Amino acid sequence: MNRKLWKILLLLLLFTEAVWAQTSIVVTGKITDTKGEVLPGANVVMKGNTSVACVSDMDGHYAITIPDAKDAILVYSFVGMTSQEVKIGKSKVINVALKEDAVQLNNVEVIGNGMFMRRSETFTGAATTYSGDQLRLNGSMNAIQSLKNLDPSFIINESAELGSDPNTMPDIQIRGQSSIDLRGDYETAPNQPLFILNGFETSLEKIVDMDMNLIASITILKDAAAKAIYGSKAANGVVVVETVQPKSGSLRVSYNASMDLTVPDLNSYNLCNASEKLQAEVLAGKYTNTANAYDQSNLTAAYYELFNEVARGVDSYWMSQPLHLGLGQKHSLMVDGGDGAMLYSANMSYNNVQGVMKGSERQTISGNITLSYRVKDFIFRSQLTVDDNVANNSPYGDFSQHSRMNPYWRIYDANGQLIKQYSNGTYNPLYDAGLNSKNQSKYTLITENFYTEWNVLKQLKLTARLGINKRKEGSDVFVPATSTKYASILPSSEEYLKRGSYTQGHGEMLQMSADVGINYNLQLKKHQLFSNAQYSIEESTSNNQTFTAIGFPSDRMDFISFGNGYETGSKPSGSESTVRSVGVIGAVNYSYDDRYLADVSYRLNASSQFGSHNKWGHFWSVGTGWNLHHEEWFKKQQVVTYLKIRGSVGRTGSQNFNSYQALSTYSYITDKTYNGDMGVIQMALANPNLRWQYQLEKSVGFDITIMKYLSGRFEYYNNLTENLLTDVTLAPSSGFSSYKENLGETLNKGFELSLNYRLLTLPASRTTVNLFWNISHNTNKISKISNALRAYNEEQDAIKDDYAGTEEQKSVQRKVSTRYEEGQSMTAIWAVRSAGIDPTTGKEVFIKKDGTTTFEWNSADQVVCGDAQPTFQGNFGSSARWGNLDANISFAYKFGGQTYNSTLVEKVENVDVNNWNVDRRVLTERWNTPGQVAKYKSIKDTSTTKPTSRFVEDFNELAFSVISVGYDFSSFPLIQKSPLNYLKLSATMNDIGRLSTVKKEWGTSYPRARQFSFTLSARF
Repeated sequence: MNRKLWKILLLLLLFTEAVWAQTSIVVTGKITDTKGEVLPGANVVMKGNTSVACVSDMDGHYAITIPDAKDAILVYSFVGMTSQEVKIGKSKVINVALKEDAVQLNNVEVIGNGMFMRRSETFTGAATTYSGDQLRLNGSMNAIQSLKNLDPSFIINESAELGSDPNTMPDIQIRGQSSIDLRGDYETAPNQPLFILNGFETSLEKIVDMDMNLIASITILKDAAAKAIYGSKAANGVVVVETVQPKSGSLRVSYNASMDLTVPDLNSYNLCNASEKLQAEVLAGKYTNTANAYDQSNLTAAYYELFNEVARGVDSYWMSQPLHLGLGQKHSLMVDGGDGAMLYSANMSYNNVQGVMKGSERQTISGNITLSYRVKDFIFRSQLTVDDNVANNSPYGDFSQHSRMNPYWRIYDANGQLIKQYSNGTYNPLYDAGLNSKNQSKYTLITENFYTEWNVLKQLKLTARLGINKRKEGSDVFVPATSTKYASILPSSEEYLKRGSYTQGHGEMLQMSADVGINYNLQLKKHQLFSNAQYSIEESTSNNQTFTAIGFPSDRMDFISFGNGYETGSKPSGSESTVRSVGVIGAVNYSYDDRYLADVSYRLNASSQFGSHNKWGHFWSVGTGWNLHHEEWFKKQQVVTYLKIRGSVGRTGSQNFNSYQALSTYSYITDKTYNGDMGVIQMALANPNLRWQYQLEKSVGFDITIMKYLSGRFEYYNNLTENLLTDVTLAPSSGFSSYKENLGETLNKGFELSLNYRLLTLPASRTTVNLFWNISHNTNKISKISNALRAYNEEQDAIKDDYAGTEEQKSVQRKVSTRYEEGQSMTAIWAVRSAGIDPTTGKEVFIKKDGTTTFEWNSADQVVCGDAQPTFQGNFGSSARWGNLDANISFAYKFGGQTYNSTLVEKVENVDVNNWNVDRRVLTERWNTPGQVAKYKSIKDTSTTKPTSRFVEDFNELAFSVISVGYDFSSFPLIQKSPLNYLKLSATMNDIGRLSTVKKEWGTSYPRARQFSFTLSARF
């Protein structure tokens, strides 16, 4: 019985195998284009059963098992190619040659605005896209620095103080300055653009710290037609960053490593050496006292003591002491692959940036996992990123503490020990640097972005996105008791046990955003319509706390629990904020025959940041364009092969200020009670009418290509910002000095022009040479100001006119005031006009507003003596390729603006010649003899030099920004026989040198630096 059963089962099994053999088939073949070039990663899918799929390998070969070959149809597809369907029949080998699809190829050239895509040829907005390769060719530091070298509208405002500090975020503007921030009303820089990463809002710090190898492209949205979809956050421009997405195919491993060398750049300094400094002191009368012979003998002895030191060769170069060659490194490892149903990628990167000041560094470790799953008409994508950052500031403190030290002072004594203090009471700044101090900040950021898409119909698509950002941050600042800060405290003092301090901060941020959208596309004969609608919500909460402990007797006791207590009268401080917003967006892109174009967008926004009467804001844009190159009459000429004219108008907004400025806010009184109960005090008045800052933007431009060699892009814009957030002063009887209101207007207008010329193209030797040049011009005017700004001007004038001020006030008096006057630029340089130095007395002669002259400086005589905004600025350079070798070179320029030369103020005049080092011009250009014609006051004049036109100088500059060279070894036989399929070595230099019309110290608090990078890129 059992044997019969086994026979029956065996027959059934053989029958099943026979049936399977007859109904399934393995199809193999090769996929190429019409020229015979292989297409790796092409998709092969069984029609009607997307679970049966595969992709072609690096040689274009594929193999797919079909469960039922009867009437089965295979669909072959590749980006930019026309899909092809093939009925299998009895064929076991099918080779396919896909044809290029002109429509698809046009669709590949798209503009991504972070929400949806638009064909670049039919888009009317001002948006510029740069690929990841372009960014890496134009800098190796970070994506922000590379953008500065590429786009004329993307401006990084340089600071004379901060130089190349790796832990300072850049101050960025796109198309000028529109907002005013007097009292810290803004959460970020008031004119900073909005940053979007993979469709979700992110921070500037995230973009600066991210691995450049992960960036696929960056798009800058500039005018209303391009950015109005972001409504209340778009006025300052939008920077859209897209990262590299996983590609289908077999497993790929990519590795990038670079060694980064940071070199100090002190070329702007012109300080005296030991002999010159001693001579300057003699001219200043430091060693002369004709009234007292005893004092004179002491001064003479002090002089000869220093003279003998100089004669012995003492000439300390203090500026070199806190500096070193910073050796940093970057590593990035990525794996990706998948098939038609599942794509995956994982990335791990490490970035260590070493600053030129010892102990200054920034380290970022980042991990990323991306999964994309396709099933039938659905796509699901998840991207999880974890970033961990630690930033250490230099223990050597402010660089100016070292640059001002006298060169005739020895750094070490005869025994090789560090000298702690000098004869005038000055402490050696290197002493504190040797202590176990701490100045560190850190953050951990976890980001999860989820995206799903449902292709309901060929023309209809539904999308949904969810983004979550969780950030934890902290900071530690430790100053031990052994610091020179506490050197004057005696052991018998009550303050002795309070020496040393530890300040610790903690903060958290949670940001959640979600949106659902619908995209509908329609093509009917010559009409093409792309429409999008979206509903979005967002909530962001944050809090931070800071407290300080005191009493740390040893620099080894660097844990906060070692503190003896809190400073008398101090308490922990902190803040919190919650912001919620909702938005409804609609956008339509229409083109007729690819000739006549239109873009319309509208966004309705509501935010908790605004008054109860103005929660909702309306933002819109209308753009039109005309592709002349598609007109039959235009095609008759052969010179201009592409010409698109476009224009737009719209309204955007700005809301990156603090959370509760429209509300009445209160603070608990915790140090007093009434019958055991705590009270509260009102901190600010509510304004139910507070609203967004609105910006009305008008723009026209054109894109042109001439003879397929010269391409250009021109933009003209006129942006009027209304409802500026500012303070309004109140009568003292109200109990408040001011409250927040929307008053004031600014106007920015200007143009941008970019040209690219294909100088040489030799396909046979793969040789190309391209030249590029761009230029931008912007003017800024204040149209209207509030009474609070007028009061601010008066406060600044009162400080300037006070001749009995403290040393801190005198420091403010020496600097140019930022003044706000209707009809003037926000970057105007205000000073009193000067007739120069009187040859008889060595005093400065001022020109009053009525044209008369005086020796007395008066704030009422201040006028606009220049503008820090350059008339023109831009970039130019060249990129070239010869076979496997590529190179890129870039320069930046600016001219037509002015600067107030702070070095002349702080190191030539106003300088304490008796105690600190000075600029060499003190010796050669200061007045010292009656009848002498000199640029600067008497060297013996110690009065405070207040803002004067003598120090306003034309600022024209040419900067050698970047040079990069790379060689691709992939075609070498040795590489082709190895597991490698790509290997490239490259070298990049950043911030190489500058030519300037102004002799001014740059990097006074943190020096400038040059960067050299050597990079290895490999793919398996």
